[in-house]
Amino acid sequence: MLMASTPVTLRPISFGEILDGTFTLYRRYFLLFIGIAALPHAVWLTAQLLPQAMSGAGGSPLAVAASGLGMFGLLILVYFPLLFFSAGANCYAVSEIYLGRTTAVTGAYRAVKPAFWGLVGTALLVGLAVGLTGGVLAFVGIMLVATKSSPAILMGILVFLLGTGIALLLLLRYSLISPVVVLEQESGAGAMRRSAFLLKKNLLRTAGIYLVFTLISLVAAGVFQTPFFILTALKAARQAPVPPSYGALYNFAAAISSTLVAPLFYIGITLLYYDIRVRKEAFDLQMMASLIRRPSPTQGATPP
Repeated sequence: MLMASTPVTLRPISFGEILDGTFTLYRRYFLLFIGIAALPHAVWLTAQLLPQAMSGAGGSPLAVAASGLGMFGLLILVYFPLLFFSAGANCYAVSEIYLGRTTAVTGAYRAVKPAFWGLVGTALLVGLAVGLTGGVLAFVGIMLVATKSSPAILMGILVFLLGTGIALLLLLRYSLISPVVVLEQESGAGAMRRSAFLLKKNLLRTAGIYLVFTLISLVAAGVFQTPFFILTALKAARQAPVPPSYGALYNFAAAISSTLVAPLFYIGITLLYYDIRVRKEAFDLQMMASLIRRPSPTQGATPP
């Protein structure tokens, strides 16, 4: 489906305007953003349902183990790369809307295809940086707490909090890697440095975007998944067998809630990216200058 838009006037916007713009774009181009987000979550749902289907069908232990391995392979080799790919396509779609161009789900994915490995590789580098710093410290803290020695427990709590804080700080610093990779053709360590530069003195607004849309995600998950959780709990309380369909419906509801909420974060991050570039680099003036320098359709034409 093609989605045409009118150009947006680039200007500095407040945190509230970023949220308002996010919900406005999401509502106005709902099918576009849901279509982009649906692909990775469909793979996630398939990976979740595969072991349930094998065990529910009375499969042998070997078949169930093979299905579990297949689920792991789908998540690692297909779901996560598609998740980063979808994030890039979402950022591209927001950018096209800003420029008043015609946008479609397939067109967004097609346009971002050259940046696929850049998106995946940069995301892996971010994960490695977070894991080797904050993640390792948090793990050391957990191990110290497990010793059950009072001094070690206190030290472990402090180390765990330090590691968690560093991990969150790094995630915030590298939150703009998707728009940087897609819109600036930068990847790897360069994209990480660029994201950190743009987000300098903007981490609080970034954290606010994470907080707002994380809360929305939790509410959506509760609305869609709680009914099936309650049904399962009631069956267990009565010591009645839980039908396999309950698990499948629970995972289906989780996939729906994730698909509905995922675009909000990427829209918000892309709007924040444009706002920071306008404030730090006068990106609005750059866009105006490029339009002024662009020759008009009648320039150079011979008068009648």
